[in-house]
Amino acid sequence: KTIEVDLEILYHLSILMERHITEAKVFQPTKIVDEFASSIEKEINYEIEAQHAERFARQFANNKFIYVPKIFKLTTTQRVLTMESVVGIKVSDIGLLENSGLDCKIIASHGADLPFEQIFKHGFFHADPHPGNICILPGNVICYLDFGMMDYVDKRSIDTFTDIILGYVNRDKTVVADATMRLVEWDENP
Repeated sequence: KTIEVDLEILYHLSILMERHITEAKVFQPTKIVDEFASSIEKEINYEIEAQHAERFARQFANNKFIYVPKIFKLTTTQRVLTMESVVGIKVSDIGLLENSGLDCKIIASHGADLPFEQIFKHGFFHADPHPGNICILPGNVICYLDFGMMDYVDKRSIDTFTDIILGYVNRDKTVVADATMRLVEWDENP
């Protein structure tokens, strides 16, 4: 109920901004609130989070450097998520990682590759990868803990991201600009 009230307030404020602040219209505050509301709604439904975790686990089932805690479906509901307890080291605790004999270079290498694999190979990615949601297990294994904020990328967007990256690598500003314009929403008559 508190979230619903907060969202109503945000939505009302966004409407006021669009009506009375000319510069705000370009940012489309009501669309931002709509997207935020949709994201929050998914994030507080633990059955959806459980499905996300299971899909993520399937995607990386053959990757020995990624671990996803097991979900216990029989005791998971919209309001309760039951998953395996995992004890690891917070990814941002470099000193403890090193003192535990883990290899930060290997972890960083796999951690840097992971978002690209999520987006470009699977089209399904973790949208909240901060240190509170990631820990490191023995063997330099990266473990994600929170799957409440996940998202999808369609084939067209993946192709567009690829064009941006290749344009950047080839220093082709026109390709980067054209691809970026395909990716964003814009109004020809502001």
